[in-house]
Amino acid sequence: MTAQIVTNSGGGPVVGTITLDGLDVNTPVTCTNLDDTGVLGWQWELIDVPAPSPTLNPIPPPTYLNVRVVVPDVAGHTILVRLTTYTDVARTIVDDVDQVAIRVKFLQTGNNPPLEWVIPAAQETSESDMARGWATEMNAVLRDIRALLNAATRFNEVVQTTDATPNPFATYTTTVDSRVIGMSFVVLAYDVANDLSARFVVEVTAKRDSFGVVSILDEYVTVVYRDNALWDVNVFAVTPYVHIEVTGDVGNTVEWRLVGEVHEHG
Repeated sequence: MTAQIVTNSGGGPVVGTITLDGLDVNTPVTCTNLDDTGVLGWQWELIDVPAPSPTLNPIPPPTYLNVRVVVPDVAGHTILVRLTTYTDVARTIVDDVDQVAIRVKFLQTGNNPPLEWVIPAAQETSESDMARGWATEMNAVLRDIRALLNAATRFNEVVQTTDATPNPFATYTTTVDSRVIGMSFVVLAYDVANDLSARFVVEVTAKRDSFGVVSILDEYVTVVYRDNALWDVNVFAVTPYVHIEVTGDVGNTVEWRLVGEVHEHG
């Protein structure tokens, strides 16, 4: 007599998790006990469910049949299922306890494959890889994070202006020859004292040629909204840099913020 959860999706018996990357969302999972010899009572509990789940949160009450069907309805999360078996029909004499993590992979976005990892459940203790432990899952997480960080240089800059002269704001330093450079920024401005606002969208295409010379190929500074017509954003290149500067107005303090990213290719 023992409790060992088997699922239709994992082949079973399953210890800890079904697969590394998980199931597709809305895939029904039928959970049963591997061997019910001497077992007369069952209790199935959902120990943890995704907070955004519309059908599993709040957590449903336990069920007492010899089978439990769970339908995960939130991508990228984990549902932790626990089975307690009993040797009597009244369920007073505990035989054994087992639990399984039903993992649901993230949805694919466009042509990008879903991430390899999922959000773990509370109280989940079983390792996703019995040979390598948590290293397999954590390595996948770190690979994805590293790829995202290496994909672009990100900017989040602030500056304050008090006059109508161009003020240095942000600088991107190029280091590799023969590269095309794409820059996308949003610039926000706010004059607190006069309650004035502005929003600019900046798109720049630049290059660093085989001689290391940096030049602007094309630039668009779009004024999405601007209360003060004197405020402006300018982009220019001075090898090896691409500079962004902003202009406020005389006698007024303007707070500026620039957020965005730069990509290179070549």
